[in-house]
Amino acid sequence: MNYTIYIQEKKIESFFMDNIKEFTKRLSRYCKIQLIQLKKPQEITKIKLKPGKHFVIVEDQESVSSEKFAGMIKQMELHGVSNCNFYINCRPEIDNIEQFSISAFTIDPGLIAAILCEQIYRGYRINLGQPYHK
Repeated sequence: MNYTIYIQEKKIESFFMDNIKEFTKRLSRYCKIQLIQLKKPQEITKIKLKPGKHFVIVEDQESVSSEKFAGMIKQMELHGVSNCNFYINCRPEIDNIEQFSISAFTIDPGLIAAILCEQIYRGYRINLGQPYHK
């Protein structure tokens, strides 16, 4: 499975980037994950979007539990979905986009990306019946 996280943010704090890199490294045995940083709102229209599932990250909704997210990953893989795209602070002009909530709180986009990477890792570990805490 290939995950692409599009984030519209001029600067992502280094401690968030360190966390994202750590989970990207851990996830390398299960999937490929890529973070694409968009510095301007119009950049999302210039990107050739990958086919697959598309999720825009929203607030003010019930967040998805780790177990439910692990189930979503399993279902996507079972149905042959090879690309999963997440959008933070941006939304492409496509019809088949779903909403996804990390938290009902308003949090920094860099933190959302870090939490999303951790949740993807956690989802794979849950699906494999392995612990996800060190």
